Amino acid sequence: MHVALEGRMKSRIDIEQQLDDTIGFMLNITTRRMKRLLERRLSVEGLDYGSWYFLRILWVEEGFTQAELCARTGLSQPTAVTALRKMRQGGLITLSPAPGDKRASQVFLTDKARAMKAHFAAMVRESHRNATKGISKGDLEIVRKALRQIRVNCDKQDMG
Repeated sequence: MHVALEGRMKSRIDIEQQLDDTIGFMLNITTRRMKRLLERRLSVEGLDYGSWYFLRILWVEEGFTQAELCARTGLSQPTAVTALRKMRQGGLITLSPAPGDKRASQVFLTDKARAMKAHFAAMVRESHRNATKGISKGDLEIVRKALRQIRVNCDKQDMG
């Protein structure tokens, strides 16, 4: 009989506790759980996660081409095409020819999409508050600082 079957089968929680000392695992599992909660909230609001990804960027600055949006999000062109098509059909974006490149289009938000920003920002703040209950502001700042440094370190290794 296989060793794993001789004893009791480990639960998801047992396995997570054994792997919790690795930063990569902790980041991955936490990201998946937060994303799942956000996807549910967005779905109730009639918005899919792909559209959300682009809206966040376009609320900061509009006029990017599809390729520029892909570079900023790290998403593939096919994923972007699907999300942008849904956003256009939903009346959230318009496309305008990019100056100097007739093959490219710039992406702009509609008034409808701009008006959604405050509502979704409040929703995300509430989700963040719920996810970080019981964690002091000081501890959250330490987490942010540590995550920023991890990103910097990963970027350095990636470029090296």
